Amino acid sequence: MKTWSAQPCQIRRKGVYYSLSSTRSLIPKTRVGGPRTGGDMIGRVVKGKYKIYDEVGAGGFATVYLGRNLETNEIVAIKILSQQFTRESRYVERFRREAALAERLQHPNIVRILDHGIENGMHFLVMEFVEGLTLDTIIERQGKLSVEQVVAYTKQICAGLEAAYRAGVVHRDIKPANIMITPDGTVKIMDFGIARMESMVGLTQSGMFMGTPRYISPEMARGAGADIRSDLYAVGLLMYEMLTGAPPFDAENPWAVLRQQIESEAPPVRKVRPDVPQWLEAIISRAIAKNPARRFQTPGEMLAALRERTPKPHYTPDAAPTMLGAATPPSAVAARPAKGRPKGLIIGLVAAALLVAAGLAAALIWGLSGGPEATPTPTQALVWATTALPTLLPTNTPVVLVVTSTPSPTPIPTEAPPTEPPTATLPPTVTPTEPPPTEPPTDTPEPTPTPKPTAKPTKGPTKTPKPTATPTSPPAPAVTGKIVYTVGGVLHIVNAATGQDIASTISGMRQPNMRADGVEILADGLNNPASVVQIDAATGTIIREQTRFTDDYHPFWSPDGTRFVFDSLHHGLGDFTMLYTQGLTNAKPQPEVTLGYSGQQIRGHSPVWMQDDYIAFTGCDYWPGGTGGSKCGIYRIPSWGESRPVLIHPGSTDMRATDSYGNQLLIMSQEEGNWEVYLLPASGGAVTNLSQNPANDGLGTFSPDGKMVAFVSNRGGGWAVWMVRVNGSGLTKLFDLPGKPTDPWYMDSMSWGP
Repeated sequence: MKTWSAQPCQIRRKGVYYSLSSTRSLIPKTRVGGPRTGGDMIGRVVKGKYKIYDEVGAGGFATVYLGRNLETNEIVAIKILSQQFTRESRYVERFRREAALAERLQHPNIVRILDHGIENGMHFLVMEFVEGLTLDTIIERQGKLSVEQVVAYTKQICAGLEAAYRAGVVHRDIKPANIMITPDGTVKIMDFGIARMESMVGLTQSGMFMGTPRYISPEMARGAGADIRSDLYAVGLLMYEMLTGAPPFDAENPWAVLRQQIESEAPPVRKVRPDVPQWLEAIISRAIAKNPARRFQTPGEMLAALRERTPKPHYTPDAAPTMLGAATPPSAVAARPAKGRPKGLIIGLVAAALLVAAGLAAALIWGLSGGPEATPTPTQALVWATTALPTLLPTNTPVVLVVTSTPSPTPIPTEAPPTEPPTATLPPTVTPTEPPPTEPPTDTPEPTPTPKPTAKPTKGPTKTPKPTATPTSPPAPAVTGKIVYTVGGVLHIVNAATGQDIASTISGMRQPNMRADGVEILADGLNNPASVVQIDAATGTIIREQTRFTDDYHPFWSPDGTRFVFDSLHHGLGDFTMLYTQGLTNAKPQPEVTLGYSGQQIRGHSPVWMQDDYIAFTGCDYWPGGTGGSKCGIYRIPSWGESRPVLIHPGSTDMRATDSYGNQLLIMSQEEGNWEVYLLPASGGAVTNLSQNPANDGLGTFSPDGKMVAFVSNRGGGWAVWMVRVNGSGLTKLFDLPGKPTDPWYMDSMSWGP
């Protein structure tokens, strides 16, 4: 992937050059011409520690200044509410709420809020300073971006929007100028300034919203409400522009662009650029569908699509998002098809004409060739670009206002999105663009055997019982693919339907996990080798060792097959296993990365990498802010770490997750007195007992299509592999095992692949 370099020693803002030292201190240098801007704010110290050096942008209802934290020498951006709005309680409340919602958005791909407050009647936000270029500048300089760049950037945008979606926030103004790319390829989403949560509905002027015509969704252009799918529509348009060098909808005035957004279909991407893969074109087409129900329903689903290279990924989204601020309830929108000329657009045009007649046309200038200096050029857009309110000065990006306090606008028809996902395919390796991880210690203690859990099982939450299934009703579904398991330390790769070996067996193995494409397997070696190894699933031969230590356990592939997670004792902390992730470049292992929170490694075992890029694991809350280990069970944590783990199933340290598919997790637990297999929502909730038998059942694994679950059981006196549908029906014995799973059997693994 192409990268670019920024000048690390100097930056120029509003005619002033600044030097950046290695400690990120800010030193004003010689002014090179032009009057000083920012009035009496330049040189002022806010809250006793944030010194303002220069104005870098004005717009919306606030001005952004370049500053420095005098206590830490950190470069910051300071956003100050314009004085004319401090007398308006609704704007003050909106500014305060913006700070509150932004503080909830702690994610590597979102610009962080560092501080906020009121000083002598002045309302301010302090934000992280981001070095880099905005996406529109990169497109202007580079033209068409490579497919690898587009996919890498879009994945990070989706990851950031998913964090916002989970916090109940919709951005509402995704555009290239609000996407910053740092020199190392990290994406930072800026300007959640017009984002609205449900709690903020009513704070803006009644019936009004703002957005940029080239990236506004059809429902917003009509005057209806916006939800996360509106943001994903804009992301699709960004992908189109990154690949082709131009937005799909453009015209000489904003009203013509609005009409295109509502009525016109974008030319196929491959017609403009034939080298774009068909799967990527299909993802873009789904993202920019006019009907929100046809789009991806959450950023997580779109992220899964990019990883699996299919517009219909192995991902089960949450219920369709609720429209925020919609003039018509979603049910009514679904009930009526669109007819004739959109009322919301007509009313918006009339209202805009009145505004122009009142002398406010400047707020709607179509700045295709740039505008006045009230707003910085793209290379000066360091931080959140402020958004223009309807009565303010112009910016060089047009802002469209649509009035919706009218009779119900013409809705957009909806229909249920497809629910039958195809089998995932493995994407090519892409150079990671996440922030570089911290290298973990590499000291090697004496090997330690896998610890056996000692905590007594505790009762979990109330279950949702299922009727006891029988092997004869209903008929067994078709069985395809292959299953990998171990018995007595011997790894078997077998036909899932018959149990017959289809590759050479390998001695000295346990805890296997098959990649989503069924091509390779990870397993823990017992002797030589005694670390995590990579195995060819077609031949049963060892390809290479993947980790460095003899006490690395429970490897589990990421959904896209480019990384894996495992637990390890190799830092010598007694019976406490630590969690690590490790990437692969050209199939070769990279240094392991510690999974941690607030500077402390996460203790846990039996990790499972879930479809939403979170990792489920068994542990207790020894991390900062925890109880010191009194709350145990199954937790989830982002794969990038640095977020406090969330308990999704309380219990003991012997229960564990075994597999994941879509938004479901398989776990095994003794909470009902014996080992059983349960289905658990990936974010937590009531569990469903799938095995329902007094024998020992465990090591559950999903079929490649996610419709069935296989598990081992000693019901009937001998060990065998059984299968059941995810709804608990159709219990069927697949085949007998040649012996007991490798001891301790409940810490072993089984995996089902295509």
